[in-house]
Amino acid sequence: MVMLMGIDPGRKKCGIAIVTEKGEEVEKEITETSNLSRKIEQVLSRFSISKCILGNGTYADKVFNILQLLMK
Repeated sequence: MVMLMGIDPGRKKCGIAIVTEKGEEVEKEITETSNLSRKIEQVLSRFSISKCILGNGTYADKVFNILQLLMK
């Protein structure tokens, strides 16, 4: 099943949502930005994420760099 990950980046915390290609919510949570890499690794180990949608919030550039490293 195709899964999408959405991230709403922020300086102190980030929202993460996992949805199916049909838009059905599977999981969502808010995590501290300092723990974001670990959380993304956990998500990638549990779900087959085909695409990531990243908001253009305060910390978007740094989160984009994290995603580039982890979603190879």
